[in-house]
Amino acid sequence: MATDFDPRFDPAFQRGYDGPGVGPVVEPARPVVEPVETRAAPVAERVETSPAPAEPLEPLRYETRGNPWLRALWVVAAVFTVAGLLATYAAQSLMQGANTSSAIDYYVLPLTVSQLAPWFTVTGLFAGVAALVLNAIRWRPEAQ
Repeated sequence: MATDFDPRFDPAFQRGYDGPGVGPVVEPARPVVEPVETRAAPVAERVETSPAPAEPLEPLRYETRGNPWLRALWVVAAVFTVAGLLATYAAQSLMQGANTSSAIDYYVLPLTVSQLAPWFTVTGLFAGVAALVLNAIRWRPEAQ
């Protein structure tokens, strides 16, 4: 039988407990906070509020007019898409060309360009979609 029970916990769940009636008597835990009745009630202050506006507020607008980054996004979209398509054409032309001076011209350049061309095209298309989304967010129909 253990005599060093922790009084914070039920003795039945501690090492050395042998059954009912064995172990120290555990006192019920005392509340840490005051009972609700003895606490002071908060004082509510009267606050003057203005009446609700007659018309609903305009929704938040995202202004993109004159944004240089949006213009740059359109330029990147156009340049990357065209560059990807031209790189695909150039890689196929290099592969078909029989007059090459070295192995680099015959193998390395066409394969490198043909591997990068789809990434340029897809990046340009994604930039175009992003620019369209930004313009669509900004668009609001005129008041009727």
